[in-house]
Amino acid sequence: MMKKTCFLLILIALLISLSGCTGIENALHEAGEKIQSNQVETPQNNGGDIDWSFVPVVREKAVSLFTEAFPDATVKETGVACKNTKADRVIVTISYELNGKNGDYGFDYEKDENGEYVLKRYGGGVSSDDL
Repeated sequence: MMKKTCFLLILIALLISLSGCTGIENALHEAGEKIQSNQVETPQNNGGDIDWSFVPVVREKAVSLFTEAFPDATVKETGVACKNTKADRVIVTISYELNGKNGDYGFDYEKDENGEYVLKRYGGGVSSDDL
């Protein structure tokens, strides 16, 4: 259903762009981006049984730490990724705006023997590609 909706939006956007209606084209573009961002926020299960309850926990830890360090920054988007079903290593990425410039910042958490997520490294170079 979602693929059909996205395809229909793309087809309509193509027709509108060819006809020159930029106002409607911009509105459809924004709607498409909103649909895509909603998909990103929905955890995807690729065959394993993952307990996704860790997502809000690590996301809140990372955003809280980031906004404490950079109080003038605006968090635009967050992402959470893990490699295996145990979620023993998790990367949280934050897209932000600070002083008119955009950037990305990442937090690498590992689960300790007590089941708590401990920050192992952080910075502009940390991304989900590290998993």
